[in-house]
Amino acid sequence: MDTAGQRADRVFALVIVAEILLILATWPLWTAIELFPAVPMFRHLGSVPIVMDWLTLAALLVSSAAHLKSCRPEPNAAVSSPGAGLQAQSRRYNLWLMAASASWLVVLNQHRLQPWHWLFLIATAQSILLSGRQRLWAMRLTFATIYIFAALSRLGADVDAGMSRQLLQTACHLLGADQLLRNERLFFIVCLAMTLVELAVGLCLLLPRFRRLAVVMAMALHLTLLVLLSPIGLNHHWGVLIWNAFFLIAIPLLFADVNQPGSNAPFATVRLRLTAAIVVLFPLSGLFD
Repeated sequence: MDTAGQRADRVFALVIVAEILLILATWPLWTAIELFPAVPMFRHLGSVPIVMDWLTLAALLVSSAAHLKSCRPEPNAAVSSPGAGLQAQSRRYNLWLMAASASWLVVLNQHRLQPWHWLFLIATAQSILLSGRQRLWAMRLTFATIYIFAALSRLGADVDAGMSRQLLQTACHLLGADQLLRNERLFFIVCLAMTLVELAVGLCLLLPRFRRLAVVMAMALHLTLLVLLSPIGLNHHWGVLIWNAFFLIAIPLLFADVNQPGSNAPFATVRLRLTAAIVVLFPLSGLFD
């Protein structure tokens, strides 16, 4: 039977794989400061030699790879065997090392707090603090709020500007409908509709009654983005393509029904409230500069 804990483990493994791939896709951000000057969280850290970044990055990659390996089910392994306790303890040490090294990399350079690195940090913290249904619920909240806050950040009088405009222009060009670009009012309405669809995906993922529809909408959204951002469209950075491909796999895996009664119900513990508060309040911190 697919339990909530097993589902959370699989999604977290996918988060780790995405983190490693995205670090490789953005390698200079983690290993050099000449091309993209570092902005440390504290002024006196500006004099820290770059070798510290390299050592911390190595610790992150090694601990992440070790955690992936330790989570692989071994045939004929008894749950109550003497080695099982040591393996669980080793996984916990790996989680703490992953969290510490990933956090220190951001302290050394705030540019590294990309959305995908933030997701890795919060998913690692949830794996340390929570288990079972609580962890699954927290992970679902985390993924859903990514859609919600991304949509809210674009709502406004300039909703038809920036990336939304580029995506719609590319879609019109690929469909041979460039004449639609001349109607600014229609252009604004379509960009607004795109943003509202993304908002609806995030909200519906939180509602079990509409979750299946939300999963289908999310997959259609990311498939469309992969086409528009691919070499036949905007030819965007590989990191963006990896990010969308990751969601294309993670959303159906995370939000598929779990064969466990009450798996959608959160439990009012201090740890769960803390992780939920961070997920919701951290993106709002931008409002207070």
